[in-house]
Amino acid sequence: MNLFFSVIIYSLPMYLYVYLAVITIKNNPKSSKHLTSGLTYSLLSIWFLLSLLLALVPNQYAETIIVYWILPVILLITVLTFHLWPLHDGVYKRKFAWVFKLLLSLSVFLLVTFYVDGWMVREFIYTDSSFSMLPAKGFYVYWVILLTYLSITAFLIIRKLKTNPKLAKLWLFGLVLFVGWTTLMIIGWLANDGQFQIFTYLLPHGTIFWSLAIYTSMRKFNFLPSFEKRYKVLFNQAPLGILVLDEEAVVREASPLILRYIKPNGEINGRCIFDYSLPEGRIKYLEEYKEIFQMREKLKNFEYQFHSMHGSCADITDKFRIC
Repeated sequence: MNLFFSVIIYSLPMYLYVYLAVITIKNNPKSSKHLTSGLTYSLLSIWFLLSLLLALVPNQYAETIIVYWILPVILLITVLTFHLWPLHDGVYKRKFAWVFKLLLSLSVFLLVTFYVDGWMVREFIYTDSSFSMLPAKGFYVYWVILLTYLSITAFLIIRKLKTNPKLAKLWLFGLVLFVGWTTLMIIGWLANDGQFQIFTYLLPHGTIFWSLAIYTSMRKFNFLPSFEKRYKVLFNQAPLGILVLDEEAVVREASPLILRYIKPNGEINGRCIFDYSLPEGRIKYLEEYKEIFQMREKLKNFEYQFHSMHGSCADITDKFRIC
């Protein structure tokens, strides 16, 4: 491939992904969604770098670059993308989350077996201008696992169309463009008898559609820092105390105003809120809370009593009593 053409078609996307990785992680380094996205963009930039290297070095190095570098990187990118949507949609908090974690373990098996001689590729065939390869069993297993990850991701996104159509349509649009581009390149590659020609060299570029869709959704909808900063300002300066509890009534976040009323006796985060209630109502309160949480109902007309900093009793709202 022409040197100038190779540098252009690979360098520009590579720098784009480096930029996306830096700005995504920088915006919110504590968010698992940002970290996952940033790592995905970083691996995508590495894929383009390896593709540039593959286009520039002599053909005899192709097997090493493809089997031991490019294919594992593609696998890791697919795994992270598969992991990102469940993170965003709260799948890991649901009953069958273990199924998704088990599916992720398949990638570990593939990564271990990549370096088994003859497992991924039976033979590389070199010519003066190009090369081709004869796939082995591992290569087919590899593609089955990748397609499984993509199919499940597509299924989850389509399901989301009912509850969050704007976000789901954006992700689905990027995924369809990515799959369409990749399919076209593979058909072109097969039509050329498996020779590594222009269709193969343009194969990574389909990821640009998918990546930009993910990045756009992050900026437009719900998990960039501007949103989180506004949330933190509201949370910390709200005139009423705010508590964020999980299904076990364990405190995940508490606004500063809460500490004016509840006597925490230490760090409140990570403790059950009813540890601070009056002993005679503690068990009853927790059981009521869990029942309401399981039914996903709003908390209405319940009155709880807690130890306060001043040992006095005050009606905070018509729903809670802090004592």
